[in-house]
Amino acid sequence: MPLTAPQSPSIEPERLLSPAVGGWWPALVSGALVQPGVLLGYIDRLGARHPVHAGQAAGQVRSLRAAGPVQYGELLIELGVLSDGMPKAQARDGTKSTEGLVAIAAPMAGTVYLAPSPGEPPFAQKGARIERLGRVALLEVMKTFTPIAATVSGTLERFACVDGDAVSAGDPVAWIRPD
Repeated sequence: MPLTAPQSPSIEPERLLSPAVGGWWPALVSGALVQPGVLLGYIDRLGARHPVHAGQAAGQVRSLRAAGPVQYGELLIELGVLSDGMPKAQARDGTKSTEGLVAIAAPMAGTVYLAPSPGEPPFAQKGARIERLGRVALLEVMKTFTPIAATVSGTLERFACVDGDAVSAGDPVAWIRPD
């Protein structure tokens, strides 16, 4: 049964708390981007592994609890606000400028798929208009598929990977020129 990490009831909504007692296994790394519904990790409870999702929280992982036992309500992940509310792109190959572009980053390590299934059209094409929270790709981690969505509205400039590429947490998947 999937669990959703509740946000802190205090004035700090960027604190994600343990939804249950058990053994915590994070699926993210520090600096990873968190979008609503993204897989945060797993809680092992009574011999079963339960995925823990972000609910409506969004931001960048500022601090992350190490794997180990947790109690209900203990802090798992603290999110920080991204500068200007969005991640900034960084050139990885050194040949293409990313000035003025926003990176759509992988929230965790996994395999990127640009189409819903082989032989089907991709979620988005270069030059297409993408709305905020519009799907750009899928990220597969241990047979679980997580959508990768745009964090801003704009024009899809280019992809940073091809279908089936392995990525690490925080790696750019695509670049968008915001409106």
